[in-house]
Amino acid sequence: TRTIKIPTSYLNTLPQTIPDATLIRTGDNASVYVTAGGARIPFTTETELTQAGYDITHTVKIPTTHMNTLPTEPADGTLVRTGPDPTVYLLAGGAKLTVPTVTDLTDAGYDITHTVTTPTTWTNQLPTTPRNGTLVRGPGTTQTWLVTNATRTPTTPTTDAHIVPLTAATLAAIPIAG
Repeated sequence: TRTIKIPTSYLNTLPQTIPDATLIRTGDNASVYVTAGGARIPFTTETELTQAGYDITHTVKIPTTHMNTLPTEPADGTLVRTGPDPTVYLLAGGAKLTVPTVTDLTDAGYDITHTVTTPTTWTNQLPTTPRNGTLVRGPGTTQTWLVTNATRTPTTPTTDAHIVPLTAATLAAIPIAG
């Protein structure tokens, strides 16, 4: 076996995360996942993978130890869609929020080209309201809202709080408490 020395300075320039929309699997498992928002999202069948527009021959094998470190919930602000369905969802607090137009996304600072096609079975099981404790904000405002029991109330977050930017329409879909 021949060992090739690679400078640490070069290794430090390589990405530390797997890019979104990458098909991954481990060498000892037939399950295939797509990456979205830093997470691994499972396909239930090869047919579902194909219907999502992916080619199974483009799957990247990664070590099981690395696979096991990947979360199963994408980061807030991840954009997803399913197969041929043009509906785009903005993920926030574990929920999928329907985005009515590309303009809404752009106004909230998102880029539609960063949408990941995810498995239909996975996407369909997501709730439609962010979990309790999620902090959200609409475009063009400093008003922050706290989601509790499928409603929102105004709040003043701490300076290091994680706030999910929503589109005007997705924010309006969460009723104000009271």
